[in-house]
Amino acid sequence: MLLEQSNEIGFHRAFTFDGTFITTHDDTVPSVELLEDGTREWEFPGWAPVGGFSGQHGYDGPIMHESEQFSPNVLKSLYERFGDRTTYALTTVDAYDEGFDTYDAVGWMILVQVGN
Repeated sequence: MLLEQSNEIGFHRAFTFDGTFITTHDDTVPSVELLEDGTREWEFPGWAPVGGFSGQHGYDGPIMHESEQFSPNVLKSLYERFGDRTTYALTTVDAYDEGFDTYDAVGWMILVQVGN
């Protein structure tokens, strides 16, 4: 898929970007849980959150609001920052609600694969 199709990348799907083309991969992508103390937790090692892309006023952390989109501009910025040999993923961020014994979506996050 092309850069302009970056908003078609699904959650929990690893991908690379060479400056023109997006290629998806079968790497295991974790879901992220936001704990009560504000820390983030996921099961699969080898992934790190990427911050600095949220449009929320005064916030530069890695959790994006549900209304924010993964745009071609964000993808180009990732490419400029990390290069073309980096694997990325978009993942959901959930928080456990004890009162209802359920998980609720609180946003999403860009992950970068590390240690490869």
